[in-house]
Amino acid sequence: MEIWEENQIPEMIQKSIQELIKRAEKIKKPHVYHMLSFWMFSLLATSMLTDACIYFWGISEQMWQAVIFYLTDQVRLTLLVLLSFLFFCYQYFKTEEKKKESKFECLREEIIESIRTEWPIYLTKKQIIKIIEFLKKEYQINLYYKG
Repeated sequence: MEIWEENQIPEMIQKSIQELIKRAEKIKKPHVYHMLSFWMFSLLATSMLTDACIYFWGISEQMWQAVIFYLTDQVRLTLLVLLSFLFFCYQYFKTEEKKKESKFECLREEIIESIRTEWPIYLTKKQIIKIIEFLKKEYQINLYYKG
């Protein structure tokens, strides 16, 4: 990257920034899967609920027999299994996203702390501001404050 050569950034700082960039990009993948599984779950749950409402609309007598018949239908049973699978996928990707976000935030806070303590030893204020602006513009990583 041209920012590294222009400012003659020490390797220690380059490695920490590159690791932060990698973690920021890793957050995007579980987020996409998390949202995809959420929308697929919502769509399937809504369609199954609509199907159940239409099916049970006129049935008032022998309700338990109708419920058993409804749930033993192979197509509906397969959709129910798929629905539960999508729910667990949603939960899994949600926790993965939270883990990766917490690791990213931890590293980001460490870098913010090192900007205040260690970076002034190696870099000028102008170089530090240029690096922070570059990260904010290119990767949407804000290093101005702890969040």
